[in-house]
Amino acid sequence: MNLIRKSYASIEEKNHLDESRINPKFEDIHLKPSNQDTEIVQNLLEFIKENNLSTFTGTGEWNWLEKNARTQYLEALINHKEELLTELFCNMFRNDVTYGYLSPSYQDINGSGLWKNVLSNILCNIDTCVEFTGLDSLEMLVTKNEIGAPYGIKYGNGHILPDSPRHYYYSHKIHNICRKINDPKIFEIGGGYGGLTNFLYKYEKVNYTYVGIDLLPGLISTYYYLKKNDLKVNLLNDINKIVDGEINLFPFEIFSKSSNLNTNVDLIFSSRSLSEMSEETIDLYFNFINNSQTKYIYHENSNFVLFPESERHLEIIGSKFPISNDKYFLKSLQITPFTGGSGRYREFLYKLK
Repeated sequence: MNLIRKSYASIEEKNHLDESRINPKFEDIHLKPSNQDTEIVQNLLEFIKENNLSTFTGTGEWNWLEKNARTQYLEALINHKEELLTELFCNMFRNDVTYGYLSPSYQDINGSGLWKNVLSNILCNIDTCVEFTGLDSLEMLVTKNEIGAPYGIKYGNGHILPDSPRHYYYSHKIHNICRKINDPKIFEIGGGYGGLTNFLYKYEKVNYTYVGIDLLPGLISTYYYLKKNDLKVNLLNDINKIVDGEINLFPFEIFSKSSNLNTNVDLIFSSRSLSEMSEETIDLYFNFINNSQTKYIYHENSNFVLFPESERHLEIIGSKFPISNDKYFLKSLQITPFTGGSGRYREFLYKLK
């Protein structure tokens, strides 16, 4: 008989010792687009037009988010409104371009009186990052104010975003997993705004080849963020056009229709995205993953259905993902050491047999 879990272990949320020193008001930032911003958006729109890409509707929780929290951005994208898109990307962390990509998103806490609690959580997550990665400088976690108008812990000429400690941690973990692999090739599914990717290339001295697969609205926000961080980024319409040693972004719209996806890969990573997709989309991804011969599958996803009656939180738990037991074994399963998601996220690491 299989036992049914009715609860789950989780990391305790607590008040940080420096909470009393925190200014409970976030710095107000609103940027005006530069020539670089305009050029990036023009390149994005040209790629979309050349490949006749439509704005794909997400599945699972993302379907709800797109209909209820991301309408301004998606409407501007669907109608190719260059000027509005440039304005939105320029301030992406404070509007619906990145809604759902950060924990919490700016709109959910702006004016709510929850700033101090959010900032306390970021401080706790920084401590977690220090403990598990050996982080020795907060400067490494900073997003400059001129890149998307970030919010969070003010530091120097920028801010430490709510998820930056977690993204840095996962870049460190990926580095350790791949430490014996020369020039590793990394695939990421659902990379959000590109926080993890930025850390992989800026703070780990490894010649990575990175391929990110995501829905078009998320993928182009990744492109914008990484270009603003002066990284080499390529938008692909063919998986066979991967540029080694650089960042390659591949739209889900093309990925889902591709028949030839037999490419070498060393590690496939996904954080807080797969469990929010529909079962059909998860099956599509794992059909690719199980046939990829990747050496490692590393993902962080929910492992408990916290809202079984919710119309929004339509989650499939990570332990139920259709990973081939004939090819892969579960090397480790552990609690995610960061706040967010009411503590129900877990890290799964699978290795090729």
